[in-house]
Order: sequence, then structure tokens, then C-alpha cells
Amino acid sequence: MTSLRMTSLSWRIILLLGGLMLWPWAKSQAQPTHRAIAVGVESIRIADEDDGIDHDEPYLIVTRFQFRVRLDAAGRLTLVPGTLSVTNIMSGHNNLGRRDDNWAAEGNTYTLPKGHPRYAQAMFPWGEEYWVLGVVITHLEEDGFAYSTAKLLGDRIRDAVETALRDGSFDAADARQLSSAIIRKVSRDLSRAAGRFDVGGIIRGLASKADPDDYGGTQVVAAVTAPGNRVFLYSGAPTTDAATLLRNTRELGNGTHSLSLKFPAGDLSHLPWNARFCGEHSVNLKVSVWEQGTLY
Repeated sequence: MTSLRMTSLSWRIILLLGGLMLWPWAKSQAQPTHRAIAVGVESIRIADEDDGIDHDEPYLIVTRFQFRVRLDAAGRLTLVPGTLSVTNIMSGHNNLGRRDDNWAAEGNTYTLPKGHPRYAQAMFPWGEEYWVLGVVITHLEEDGFAYSTAKLLGDRIRDAVETALRDGSFDAADARQLSSAIIRKVSRDLSRAAGRFDVGGIIRGLASKADPDDYGGTQVVAAVTAPGNRVFLYSGAPTTDAATLLRNTRELGNGTHSLSLKFPAGDLSHLPWNARFCGEHSVNLKVSVWEQGTLY
């Protein structure tokens, strides 16, 4: 009996030592299976109130989009069929975690509650380049729209973003430069597509005789997977200006990166005076990049 116990113990020791010896080799052989990316709204800072008498009541329409582009035989970037998806993850009044009237006081930063829907995230197969994940962020200040009208505005914007991306044509790309130059090109073409939809026109159409909510502009945040499992990020107002796109595009390493977008953004002069946001708010986001599927 003692001999059997010793034999069993010996085998356990041998297996343990073998596992410890194999661990460094297994660790060196482990490879990620997916590249994970997440873009999330964290808080809003009220630097300057829109309404000088009462506190502000901002809300956001955050439209998530995802698609993949590829180089065709002619060297053009084209949308890969079946990869485009567009959904609203935030829309309508009171979606920043507070329902009180006049809740946003000047000089304060308000963090969204834990568990509040605010994240766009995805995992892409390791080594697959030119996946795009991002958000179109539309800023509004609650003023005159009814709850149902604000919800309808979110639906209209979501539809407009999908149409713009689906119908957008991407420029030719130099197949010899599959690097940050193409990432900037994807960002530019994305911004060009997103810039086609006229949020101001949608607001004017919904407002009719009513006093509309105040529009603070639209900004885009887009992460793109690049050759070599790299990730590039564009953030800013929709634009086709090459210098602006170059300045607002950067490579992201693994980890969590902070991002702040100021509103109002863009030219709001085409809107009637009572539909323009006149304060200053900063929407703070976090962009996370990590490897998924490793053995350790």
C-alpha cells in the first residue's frame, strides 16, 4: 500500500515538474486569436452653460458602425459585402444617466453610471486588416423637442449614417503602401461619407413650428485595423481636409486611451438661431485595444 502511495506521489511530482518545464515553451508559442477594440463614452464636462438662466440638459446620439474594406484588382478600396452594421447605442432625452430637469451645472463633470449602455466594441480575427469600428457622436441640448421627437431624430440620424456609409465610394489606394497612409485614406473617406448627411436639415424638418433642441455638432471616432495587427484611430469632426486628417490620426498600442471631444463642433451657421448650442461641453471617451485569446 505504501509503495502504491509513493508511486502515485512520484507521478504527481513528475507531472508537476514537467508542466513547469513546458510552461515557458507554451507561453512562447501562445498566439492571440482576435484583436479587440472598444470605444466608450465615460463622462461629460459642462465648461460653459448653453442656458444662462437654468442648468443644461445635454443628451447624445451615439451611432455605432462597423465594416471592412479591401483592395480590389484595380487598387480601389471597396466595402466588403455583408460587413456593414449601424446601430444606435445612445439616443433620445435623458440618456446620460440623469432624468432631473436642469441637472448639468457649469463647472461640473458628470460620469455615466456603471452598466449604462455607452460602449461600441468588437473582436476581429487576428491578422485581418481594414476592419473599421467607430461611433458618430451627435451632441444636443434638451430645449423644445418632445421625447418622441428626440427619439425620432436618433432614428433618422442612424438611417442617414447607414445610407452615407453604404453609398459612399472609397478612393483608389496605393497597394504598395499598406500602412498608415491607407488608414488615413479610410478615415478621410469615412469622414466624407459621414459628412454627407445633413443633421441640421433633419432637425429643421422635425422642428417645423416647434422650438427645436439645440444642436451642438457631430464628431467621428473610428478605429481601423492595419497590417501587422496595428490599430489606428481618427477622431474629430467629419472632414476631407488632408492636413486635419493627418493631425487627428494616430496609432494606438494595447491599453486604454483617453479622448475628449469639445462641442459645439463644426459650422452651425446654417441652422436657425434657436437650434444652435451656444455653450461649451466636453464629451470624454475611452478607447481600449487589447489582444484576445492568448493562453496566458
